[in-house]
Amino acid sequence: MIRECDSFAETLLRLDSETARLIAGRDWSATPLGPLESWPPSLRTSVSIILLSPVPIVMLWGEDGTMLYNDAYSIFAGGRHPQLLGSKVREGWPEVAEFNDNVMRVGLSGRTLAYRDQELTLYRNGKPEQVFMNLDYSPILGERGVPEGVLAIVIETTERVIAERRREEAEAALRAARDRAQGVLDNMAEAFVLLDGELRFLDINAEAVRLERRPRDALIGKTHWEVHPEAAPEIGKRLMKAVREKVPVSLEHNFHWTDGRETWIDMRAYPVGENLAVFYRDVTDRKRGEESLRASQAALAQLNASLEAQVAERTADLSHALQRLRAEVAERERAEAALRQMQKMEAIGQLSGGIAHDFNNLLGAILAGFELICRKAEDPKRVRQLAEAGLKSAERGAKLTGQLLAFSREQRIELKPVAIAELLNGMRDLLTRSLGPSIKLAFDIKSDGAVLADATQLEMAILNLAINARDAMKANGVLTIATRTLSIEGDIDLSPGDYMEVAVTDTGSGMTPEVMARAFEPFFTTKGLGKGTGLGLSQVYASARQAGGTARMESRPGEGTTVSILLSRVNIPVAGSDDLPVSQPGQRQGFADLLLVDDDQQLRGMLAASLGDAGFRVHQADNGRAALAMLEHSTPDVMIVDFAMPEMNGAELAGEVWSRDPSIPIIFASGFAETEAIEVIAGKDAVVLRKPFRLEQLQEAIGQQLARKGLVSRTAAE
Repeated sequence: MIRECDSFAETLLRLDSETARLIAGRDWSATPLGPLESWPPSLRTSVSIILLSPVPIVMLWGEDGTMLYNDAYSIFAGGRHPQLLGSKVREGWPEVAEFNDNVMRVGLSGRTLAYRDQELTLYRNGKPEQVFMNLDYSPILGERGVPEGVLAIVIETTERVIAERRREEAEAALRAARDRAQGVLDNMAEAFVLLDGELRFLDINAEAVRLERRPRDALIGKTHWEVHPEAAPEIGKRLMKAVREKVPVSLEHNFHWTDGRETWIDMRAYPVGENLAVFYRDVTDRKRGEESLRASQAALAQLNASLEAQVAERTADLSHALQRLRAEVAERERAEAALRQMQKMEAIGQLSGGIAHDFNNLLGAILAGFELICRKAEDPKRVRQLAEAGLKSAERGAKLTGQLLAFSREQRIELKPVAIAELLNGMRDLLTRSLGPSIKLAFDIKSDGAVLADATQLEMAILNLAINARDAMKANGVLTIATRTLSIEGDIDLSPGDYMEVAVTDTGSGMTPEVMARAFEPFFTTKGLGKGTGLGLSQVYASARQAGGTARMESRPGEGTTVSILLSRVNIPVAGSDDLPVSQPGQRQGFADLLLVDDDQQLRGMLAASLGDAGFRVHQADNGRAALAMLEHSTPDVMIVDFAMPEMNGAELAGEVWSRDPSIPIIFASGFAETEAIEVIAGKDAVVLRKPFRLEQLQEAIGQQLARKGLVSRTAAE
């Protein structure tokens, strides 16, 4: 109790306050406040009020803001207490002098100030620290009725603010991680939920939504007990144990769902920071099986204890047999799946090959017919021009069948040294016509030499890339074909060594990473319906891989695309023509006897007419049996045999012919690219012409065979 006769110092000393005792025991004469007993009533009253308050309060008295505060504020002041008591506020807190100057101006003018979570840097313990505070400033009126000081309530909020910021950062990081992981989680076979420290649902994957039979939004934000009120209490206890003790827990239990279901759940929970990752799955079928097995075992045990050993042995045998049976079933299923895939791919290959074979026969007849027109039409220029145009169209059709055969994987790749510069120069006119007048074609040949490749397949690959680039560019685009030599080591796709890169670069629209990732897939296309098959780039990649190289792509939207073909560089001479003498196109070869065997009447007739025009005596047979019958009466100088014929194919016919007379040369002709059956009979040096072929090619092959028999110089005059 404060008594009227007591001095102010005695009053302060009776308060249960350390700061009050410091104020009472100090000589204030030399301060702006003057001696303690001379303090005005308004000052004494204000000091008494703040000393009795549990809230941190500091009073700034006078224009200098002499500081008087309570015990709670002394704790806030830290190492600056008690020197701070009685000091001027600008000198007591020099690091925030300007802030306090504004406080004094506003407060002594009779106004109030309030700050929430105000951030200031203070040196309370000799080093800078970031401090957050709620600050409320009010003026204190003196005896004259005007402000004589400022009362400040100081509530530190540093811990709360930092905790909230950390929580916000953690939540942001968690959201980002959740977004990245959501796709992975939704593809999991197991159910997954992420709980916070209060077992509140933060995230859930698709399998968990399926088991819960409730939408995701109905679960997120609710606690385990709110979502599963019927669940056994033991589940919540085990989950809280994992949260509190930061240890993983597992539990297998009969779970009661809100919709009345009961299922056995195998659950595992793992602490992740302050959260809990819970994985669970429905094991009802397994549990029922186990229960059934246990019941069966108990029944067997009750039947006769003397049979326990035998029953155990039989059970083990049954278990092993079941495992073997499962393994056999699994192996059979894998084999059946592989067989179905093989059959499907074989069907595709056979379909492509069959179409190509029929188309090649047709093209062969067209080629022969147009060539005969060219030879006969010596004077009418118009007829010759039309015939030559037809020849070029037929040759383009032949290239199309080559592409079809390559994709069907029937075509046997003939890898030989190919001169890159020579090949590109030879394609210049073809590429220019294919690109059209609005696309500029440029070459950057930085490396010459030879690569190991199939020349036809390489030409097709470059043409495919050029056409794709043309379709991706608008008018005034630029297509650049460049070469360079690379030395490669440590590449996952390529063996170490020297490679030549053929890069086809366009200035087109480019591709997104998603499109580029699928660009080499068969049948994948971004072109409209009927404008693309999706085979072009896949063929480029396949032919490069079959040649021991690879194909790669670089592209960005709006920046064009570069497709590079990497092939092994070789230092051996480029393949040229044979040294055997050959005939010139249109040259009369003499009266050699030829036996032409082909089941296609139109093609056989055209070839016979053209060979007869060249001076040969041509005998025709429409199948293998007819040819063997003709050999009973005469022996030809050379046989031309179609490979794909009904009843007896060309390889089988050759075997029969050579069993009778191994000296008869045979030239095989086929619309298929498959030649293994021929090689079995004739070896890898067999003479094979792929349909459609030019008459000059056939005459050249006949001339080589006659030369080997020493008949090349025989003429009609002889």
